[in-house]
Amino acid sequence: MALLGAPCMQPLRSILVQHTVMTEVPMPIDEKIYKDIMSRHPGGVTVVTTIGTSGKAFGLTVSAFCTVSLHPPRILIVIDKASHTLSTLLASKAFTVSFLEEESADLAMHFASADEDKFGSLPHGSFIELDTGPALVGDATAYMQCRTAQEIDSGDHWILVGAVERGVILNDAEPLIYSHRQFRKMMPL
Repeated sequence: MALLGAPCMQPLRSILVQHTVMTEVPMPIDEKIYKDIMSRHPGGVTVVTTIGTSGKAFGLTVSAFCTVSLHPPRILIVIDKASHTLSTLLASKAFTVSFLEEESADLAMHFASADEDKFGSLPHGSFIELDTGPALVGDATAYMQCRTAQEIDSGDHWILVGAVERGVILNDAEPLIYSHRQFRKMMPL
């Protein structure tokens, strides 16, 4: 029996060794192709906020958000190293994630801007102050408050893993989606 199985295993080992060698040598992908591929992966749109040491609120639009764990509850956000909000996020160790509703594309663009005071022009009552950062209650379907559990330096971005301490569902509105480099509405099949 061992003799019958041995010849069959040799080609399989050869294939596995060849595959391993090939995957260990990363081939760089063209930047434009990479961006085009990633634009085809839709994501919900969030606004991440935090409070600086001076008490000033900071925020930015984030579509790179996902759940990490249910037990314990963990999420992650991915922030560009060029972001003006990044240093405050890293220092504060806390943040609020507001999940934007489908009619909130203008608010998403507002928080995607380089404007230093993103809260000064917002209408009264559109957000509430929290110790982790303002929650955008006027234009969000839900929000969650997080403490930073882990920071990962990765390429031109930082990955922040948040320990979710509290979450609130505000309404049943459909979420704002970002896909193919534009905001979209979700449609049922």
